[in-house]
Amino acid sequence: MWEYIQEGEVDTLWLRDSLVNGTLVCVTDGSYDRQKAKSCSGTGWILACTATKSLLRGSFYEVSSAAGSYLGELLGLVAIHTLIFALAEYHKIQTASGKIHCDNISALNQASKVRKRVRSGIK
Repeated sequence: MWEYIQEGEVDTLWLRDSLVNGTLVCVTDGSYDRQKAKSCSGTGWILACTATKSLLRGSFYEVSSAAGSYLGELLGLVAIHTLIFALAEYHKIQTASGKIHCDNISALNQASKVRKRVRSGIK
């Protein structure tokens, strides 16, 4: 998930500050091309601070028999949520705020649900 990360700066403390200040904007978009790679879903994501204009971006793909554009959208949301969770845990941030954008409302709705465990076969 973290192989293709590009950062604008070496110092990433801006991520912590943007989470605390509410200036973090996260965007993701999934990708799927049935003709070129029917078993591959991809995603690209970017985290940006509206105050400092700092950026962190990445992309990755997953090979799966369940590949599709929806899975690509979910992969990006998982990457963003995982990174934010890790940052909040590492920096001991109690209250984090920012915005997450995705062009698939169904994927956003799934990402907003709080579950102890994702059951098998969930759409």
